[in-house]
Amino acid sequence: MKKKTNKKSFAVVLSTVLAITVTVICILLAGVRAGEKIAFADFYKRARTEFAIPTRGGFVGQGLDYLEDENAFITCGYAASKGKCSMVYYIDKDGNATRTLLKNADGSNYTGHTGGIAHYKEYFYITGDDGCDVFALADLLDHKSESKKLGEVKTLLDPAYCNVYEGKFFTGSFYRAGNYETPDWQRITTPNGDKNMAVITVFDIDDNAADSFYISPEPSAVYSTAGLVQGMTFTEDEIVLSTSYGLAASHLYFYDKSGISAGQLTLKGKNVPLYYLDGACLNRTVTAPPMSEEIVYLNGRIYIMTESASNKYIFGKLMSGKHLWSWKV
Repeated sequence: MKKKTNKKSFAVVLSTVLAITVTVICILLAGVRAGEKIAFADFYKRARTEFAIPTRGGFVGQGLDYLEDENAFITCGYAASKGKCSMVYYIDKDGNATRTLLKNADGSNYTGHTGGIAHYKEYFYITGDDGCDVFALADLLDHKSESKKLGEVKTLLDPAYCNVYEGKFFTGSFYRAGNYETPDWQRITTPNGDKNMAVITVFDIDDNAADSFYISPEPSAVYSTAGLVQGMTFTEDEIVLSTSYGLAASHLYFYDKSGISAGQLTLKGKNVPLYYLDGACLNRTVTAPPMSEEIVYLNGRIYIMTESASNKYIFGKLMSGKHLWSWKV
């Protein structure tokens, strides 16, 4: 009887300890979430959730684009497990997500970082090592399980993000001291005195150049930017940059289009217009939760893809990072 009583007592103690542990964890998580809402109160009071960011297949979200004709988003990301395919998710207006794995032309796994995604006509573009890799948009629209690389577009830099806007193709570099350095030609002191360390190269879109995926081979302009830029978009009056790194707060920088000063930059022996995104034309800065990536402006709101939703970064699930948020401009 004594032995049986001891076993019973041990079970009671164990269940009590587990109950207390679970309770403490729940209280801590509630505190973390409450603290996050307080820390980013100015962001959240003008933000709303749109849909859950996919995580299947170890997806680590990076790029974001909107397909106007389909009223759908496409988002690209790499796989957390080394050697596995990077992928694109097609997300319809109801939040339903369909996955397409990316493949090289020879059928092998495409394993790029996929920092950015954009589309034009029958193609979509994924940021690669020294340019953008090109795939067939129909593969996404038809919800195919795989999409093979068709070719690439050189961009004169190692692009971290890309965007198509008003007949132009934009690709930008990412700078962080120590581990993401940029070449000297990208390090520019602006007329305002800001020391910008990265750039955006701009290429004209040519509807008669389907053989080059509609992107002109020579840049038509360059924008000088600060470091840590992960994405860009355009409102009616502003250029917006998304910056982040690690667990630090993200930022959205709003630059007045009409206030941007200009100069010239020599690229490949030719002078091209150089535009300075600096403090002189900065309208405002919005502080946002960590790990913001590419952004899209749509109907007065900025939609923000975050990396923290993935299974690689669990903290996003514990806070508010598992959803794509939109912020009212």
